Amino acid sequence: MKLPHRPFQLHLCGDAGSREQQQQLQQKEQQKHQQKQQQQEQQKQQQQQQRIQQQKQKQQQHQIQQQKQQQQQHQIQQQKQQQQQQQKQSPGQKKAVQQPLRQQHVQKPAERKQAQQH
Repeated sequence: MKLPHRPFQLHLCGDAGSREQQQQLQQKEQQKHQQKQQQQEQQKQQQQQQRIQQQKQKQQQHQIQQQKQQQQQHQIQQQKQQQQQQQKQSPGQKKAVQQPLRQQHVQKPAERKQAQQH
């Protein structure tokens, strides 16, 4: 009984061995396949990242341009507003300028009187 039983065990072991080898081969193939897939996916991801970066750069440039435009427009508007304010203020400034002139006019007759006295 013992003698025929041993080869049977060996046979099982051999079977198991060949199965392990097959599994290892399959695993290796799967790993290769997975690595390829991973590489492809990584490439895709890299491409996507590049695209995203490009988009970000475009967006940033666009935003920067928009900001510049807005700043320029804002500056222009501020300048316009300042000019308008200056125009509004200008009559007041003219009045302020006119006052010393009047005073000078007032002084001039006095000077004339002094001149006449001399």
